[in-house]
Amino acid sequence: MIQTQGCADGAPLGPGDYVLWLRATTNAADTPDGETRPYAIVAQPVPFHVYAQDDPDFYGPVTYTTEGEADWSDVEPGTIPGDLTFLQTDLDRVIRSQAYEDDNRWRVTVSYVEGRNAYANARAALLAAGFAVVREETDPEREFWDYGQFEREGLLVVLDVSNETGEGFYGDYLIVRTG
Repeated sequence: MIQTQGCADGAPLGPGDYVLWLRATTNAADTPDGETRPYAIVAQPVPFHVYAQDDPDFYGPVTYTTEGEADWSDVEPGTIPGDLTFLQTDLDRVIRSQAYEDDNRWRVTVSYVEGRNAYANARAALLAAGFAVVREETDPEREFWDYGQFEREGLLVVLDVSNETGEGFYGDYLIVRTG
């Protein structure tokens, strides 16, 4: 059950500062043969800020709320600001390239043939375009997943490269004008 305080029931969180409090109840035994009993697990509070922008996986130090799909329109990748190189080889292909109606956000999905090197190659292209690393993550439990945030004056790029479906490596870019 999810409860929000300060929001109408069922209403999404609007832009602003929030504190996330997590409490979960589970049943567990004290010993392998012991009887189970309920336990409450409480996590430390986590402050966060919600911006009125889109983040493909709601992950990272910056969280964005999602707008409807109808507000996005197809664009050519070359029209996206930042001198970004999305394709790494002639066999890569852009699956989706869209701009949001406010002309401050773009999203691009690319199918990569380079496999496990796709994130490293995309990272190198961003650094070559003058972007600096803000945050990067990998997860030993998610062997084929890499995530990074890159920033250059006026632009933030959120990049998620993975092959968690087993269908090949895909790169999801979210480009946000920040200034």
